[in-house]
Amino acid sequence: MPSNANNANSLNYIAKNGVGYTESMPDNQIDQFRSLASPYMGISFPTSTAILLQSRQVSYAPNTLGSTTQVYSSPKYDDMIALARYFADWSCSYTIQEGPIHTMTVVCPWDTVTSQDWFTSLYASEQWELVPNQSMKELKHAGIIWDAFQPIGSSAANYQIIPAYLKTAVDQAKKNDTLLSLNSSNLTAAQITNLNKYMPTAEVILLYNRMGVEGVPQYTQTLKRTAVIDKRNKNQAFNMAADTVQNSNSNIGSINYIISTKSLKDSYCLPNDGVGQFLLPSYMKRNYITNTDTIEVYSYAGWLVKPPIFQFIGRNKVQLTQEFVWDEWLGGLYYIQSPSSNFPEVYTPRVL
Repeated sequence: MPSNANNANSLNYIAKNGVGYTESMPDNQIDQFRSLASPYMGISFPTSTAILLQSRQVSYAPNTLGSTTQVYSSPKYDDMIALARYFADWSCSYTIQEGPIHTMTVVCPWDTVTSQDWFTSLYASEQWELVPNQSMKELKHAGIIWDAFQPIGSSAANYQIIPAYLKTAVDQAKKNDTLLSLNSSNLTAAQITNLNKYMPTAEVILLYNRMGVEGVPQYTQTLKRTAVIDKRNKNQAFNMAADTVQNSNSNIGSINYIISTKSLKDSYCLPNDGVGQFLLPSYMKRNYITNTDTIEVYSYAGWLVKPPIFQFIGRNKVQLTQEFVWDEWLGGLYYIQSPSSNFPEVYTPRVL
């Protein structure tokens, strides 16, 4: 890509105290494009001596890198046509204003003055955004908290989830607009013994359903990672060890995998004193499912890692976007690329 000129001018300045001094500044008015052929069609920069370059203006942001506005002027239409063909091949946008002296405003999608696009640090180029997600969880799966002013695990009876046979009974009673009833002949002795324990919770859930309350909002998080890089990716954005693992899936067997909050902080270029401190934690729950036998099913709160999206911006830049979705994920359905010690166990009511 074009590099800065090494020539320098001497510019005079007047300080506030009226004392003058001289400072050496680079001559940025040398137009690097004049010595370059366009990248695809090999078009040379127009040789017309009537073409003049006015002052350039650069805008720069770490998440989009640089952009340069260059204004050319000439009284000749042919010069405008030649400039248009030349800069279009560079993937530059432009506008033309007619007049006694025609002007063309060219927007180059990189910094042609300082070349900062190729010197941005990894921590500056990778940007992070944390947004909440809302879903709905059915009451028969969410359960009931009997004392809303006490923590869920304050007592075994405060938070209850009904067993599968009562969930079916609630669905049938709601569908047929009847009272909650069970055929005890289809239940085991253990289920009959514990029926009185769960029946009040099932009746409350059925009552809420008939009032039109089908579920409760459930909030999770999505962490969004973005970077705009030059095609050489000099600062190695999106090239952490975790990215390398994702690109070679032979050792995990799946492109969709879960990592813990601690692993997310440790594996990516994630500023812990910024967005890192607001991430939801990881944990493990033991979910008990009872039919004829009691089965333990583990769920893990962690981040589902999505593959990155690559959007090519012109010929020199690539915009990378990746998302990590926090939720409770059932064990056995995803590969978990984090040690089990990153998932401390939290309270889950046992359903018998």
